This record gives sequence, C-alpha cells and structure tokens, in this order.
Amino acid sequence: MSRRKSTLTDADLDFIVANTSNSDKETLREQFVSFCEECPDGHIDKKSFRNLMRTCYPGRNLERLEKRIFNMYDENRDGRISFAEFMVVMYVMSNGTPEENFKQIFRILDADGNGVITLSELKKVVKDIFKLLSDGDKEACKDKASLTLSAFAEMDANKDGQVTEAEFLSAIKSNEKMTSLLTLKVVEIFDSGNK
Repeated sequence: MSRRKSTLTDADLDFIVANTSNSDKETLREQFVSFCEECPDGHIDKKSFRNLMRTCYPGRNLERLEKRIFNMYDENRDGRISFAEFMVVMYVMSNGTPEENFKQIFRILDADGNGVITLSELKKVVKDIFKLLSDGDKEACKDKASLTLSAFAEMDANKDGQVTEAEFLSAIKSNEKMTSLLTLKVVEIFDSGNK
C-alpha cells in the first residue's frame, strides 16, 4: 500500500474552525505540518494510535479501551483519524464546554456507535476502565457490577434498556451519583494520559 502525502483543504480548515473556537487558519496549517511529520499520509491508523496509547499509559493493557477511544476520534468510522477529526476531539476535550466533553464521553460508552448505550456495552467499558484505575480507586469502587447496574439505572430514564445521548446528558446534569462517578473516571483517564 503506497503512502500518499495528505493535504489540508479549505473545507478541512472550515470544518475545524466551525467545530472549535480556533479561527487562526495559519496556526492550523502549522499544526497540520507537525501532524504530518508524525503521520505522513495525514491520518492516524489503528496501529499508530495503539502506539500512542501505550506511550501515554505504559505497562497497561488498553486494547479494548483503546478501540473505544479510537472510535471517539474516528467520527466517520473509516478506520483512520484525520487531522480534522483529531483537532476537533482535542479541542473539545481540552477547551470544550462540559456538554461537548460529555458528548465525547458518550461516544466512548457507545461502543458500537449506534447512538445508544446498552447494559452490555456499559459492563464492558466499566471492566476496561477498572484496568486503568489505581489500587485506591479500585478499592473505592469495589463492586464493578453494582456500579454498572446503578449507573445504567440512573441513565435509562425511560427504562427501555437503552441509554440515548439525551438520557446520558440528563443524568449528568442531574448530578446522578454513579453516572457522575463513571464519567469522572473517564475524564481522569484522559487527564492522566496528558501528564
């Protein structure tokens, strides 16, 4: 497979500007050049992303969680993260409103990307998150099953067995205990990876 040099189109720039508060197109062009030094074809593939995650979290088994985080970035689900996709998520996670951040977290919890979280998906995510917690955090959240069931019950407002983005955001805004704890743990994972 040949590597092609990627370009940053005006449409890409317009997309980034529209989805972030960064209106300095010249700075974005410079950031794109830096991005392409690491990713010559202008995209991060799954292997490169895996290496990045291992650098951020040395010695931890992140395989399942890394797939979820990759999907958060890969908006169009083409198996690659473009510069525009990368910049929008980076902006949202560092400068976005709380609601924008929570929408990104919802995308991590919605493992299959179908717009709803099922109990099965939530169980898998909680299991993956527990692998990254410190021993003290694991002790504080001893019972994964209880945490998962309680958080799901809080979020599933209409009790249909699925949590929509609106239900998830409502549970967060209502400061539901287990939902907030789960969300906080996801945020802490991002914070520890950026240190």
